[in-house]
Amino acid sequence: MEKGLETATLNLVRAIGQSEVYKQYEACAKNLDQFPGVLEKIAEFRRATIAQYHNPDNSDLLGSSDKILEDYSEIQKIPEVNAFLEAEDALVRALQQINSQIAGAVDMKVPNL
Repeated sequence: MEKGLETATLNLVRAIGQSEVYKQYEACAKNLDQFPGVLEKIAEFRRATIAQYHNPDNSDLLGSSDKILEDYSEIQKIPEVNAFLEAEDALVRALQQINSQIAGAVDMKVPNL
């Protein structure tokens, strides 16, 4: 990578790491340490949610969504889990905005799909 791009990328990564949204995410993730196995449960919840949307045999999307929510209702009762998921969502949205700004500023002649 060109030196100027590498330096700018490192500066962006540093800025993200020092941002409030990232600090909040890190604090919420650390709070989950008091709940052994909860990160694994969150990962299972994500896998199940993604799988339901990519399953061509799933004719009852609403019913399967309700089943997933029921299966993982215990972790949703933990306030720290909800805080983590909210902080994670905020961080993802910030990263998406950064990506959109970069993609919008670089004219690559690629059509919107």
